Amino acid sequence: MTEAFIDIIDEPARGKVTSGPAMRYTKATTSNGADVMSLVVIVEGKNDRSRLRRVLSEEVDILCTYGTPNSATIEQLKKQADGREVFLFTDNDPSGKKIRALLRDAFPDAEQIYTRKGYAGVEGTPEEYLIQQLEKAGLEEFIVHPAPDPAYPYEE
Repeated sequence: MTEAFIDIIDEPARGKVTSGPAMRYTKATTSNGADVMSLVVIVEGKNDRSRLRRVLSEEVDILCTYGTPNSATIEQLKKQADGREVFLFTDNDPSGKKIRALLRDAFPDAEQIYTRKGYAGVEGTPEEYLIQQLEKAGLEEFIVHPAPDPAYPYEE
């Protein structure tokens, strides 16, 4: 059997690229005994979550910061993540970069997923590009290919 390898860009500003076997995720048990998926994606807001929900299966938890998180919000996110693999997917604007920096401090081992500069945040990113970025992060087994969204008529 051949192992698949993926490249994940940790920090594009530094150009650091890590390679490794494609990850497989399983159900995990949280500290309170609940069965959950072993990964979580953190985004800025509910519109970002709705956009990602169209391309990620229900198995993946998508958590929101609802803007710039304070220490209580960060602690709540840590409890919700509860030791699972964390992916950060914030907008490529000044606010998103500030939020990413705060989250990176709170989740130093989190994988970073980036949207392209010029898109109107995660919520305004074409689904095909979202899917490409999620595949780069090794999440292909959780990607769903939805019917075209009428709110984004130019996507194909």
